[in-house]
Amino acid sequence: MYTECLNFLRTDNLQHLKLSCHLKFEHSISMLDAVKKILLNAPRLETLHLSNIPISIQEINKISTLKSLRIDMNNFFDRPVKKFNFSNLESIHLTIFPDANDEFIKRIVKDCKKLCNVEIFVCNLVTMKGLIPITKLPGLRHFGASEVNDEVFDKLSHLETFCCPTLNLSRNNMKARVFNFFRRSPNLKSTHVCIGDDYGLFDEYAREYGIILNRDGKYYRSCFCGIDWKKQFNN
Repeated sequence: MYTECLNFLRTDNLQHLKLSCHLKFEHSISMLDAVKKILLNAPRLETLHLSNIPISIQEINKISTLKSLRIDMNNFFDRPVKKFNFSNLESIHLTIFPDANDEFIKRIVKDCKKLCNVEIFVCNLVTMKGLIPITKLPGLRHFGASEVNDEVFDKLSHLETFCCPTLNLSRNNMKARVFNFFRRSPNLKSTHVCIGDDYGLFDEYAREYGIILNRDGKYYRSCFCGIDWKKQFNN
């Protein structure tokens, strides 16, 4: 039934497509032909978001019109990509890719010169060294990753937004490192990190560096909080 619905989709003027499959794996496999047909017949497609659709990167690489690509929980690195055709790509978000590696990231950076928004989450084989090429993108304004170290932090001071939701400020003197990063980043407007349990000390650091963290007048324990850089809110 799902495949039949996809076959009825008009694609000639399709610009934005989001497909998510929460069925058993064999059902998602049965949808592949329909998904491939859509991608091949959507000449104006600019935004593609696929979740749990086991499609190959080779198929996605045929879409030269993409400006935004988000792939969640897919293992689609079946064959190496010699060159990406995403010359207009501005935003890419990849989540949980067991086969992703540093060479793949280097290829993205080399072929996708217009990228300004990059998020790489839980790629087991992508090292901190592998993230460095991303930080050198000339137009990079937003960067997100599962983990960052001091070397990566040192190359992100030009960002407008930063996202590392698994970066827990409660551990390993991370607060000092993160707030030093804030202090060195004059263009930073907001970020997204985990404040951990020690939110009292976090508030102390925040005030020391001129940041007021507020969310509906409350602090939330062990949750993701946005930090509005140098913006004050009424309690």
